Amino acid sequence: MLGVLTASAEQNTKLINFKDVFQNGSSSMSLRICLVNPPIREWAKPNQVPMGLLMISTVLRENGHNVDIFDVNGPRLTQEEVRAWIANQNYDLYGIGGLITQWNYIRWCTDVIKEY
Repeated sequence: MLGVLTASAEQNTKLINFKDVFQNGSSSMSLRICLVNPPIREWAKPNQVPMGLLMISTVLRENGHNVDIFDVNGPRLTQEEVRAWIANQNYDLYGIGGLITQWNYIRWCTDVIKEY
């Protein structure tokens, strides 16, 4: 079973089966999900829409979930701005990924998400 551990504000940890999340969305299983688009090629002007995240969000929404995309790359948000934004959110699940060149940022962002 492919799944992810999530912790609620009460620190009750639960295992969410991805098959249930993607295919069996219902009002009782509806999650608040944030998909993060981390910065890439910071030396160049952003020129791509995060199509992969848009496709994933469409499937999740079609299955009853509330999905937001947090685009860090487009506006080139600073780490302080990202930390402040994450601190003010209350999602059940975050999705973040990228290329090997984004590894340090993804690791940092994941640690910030765990703090809140």
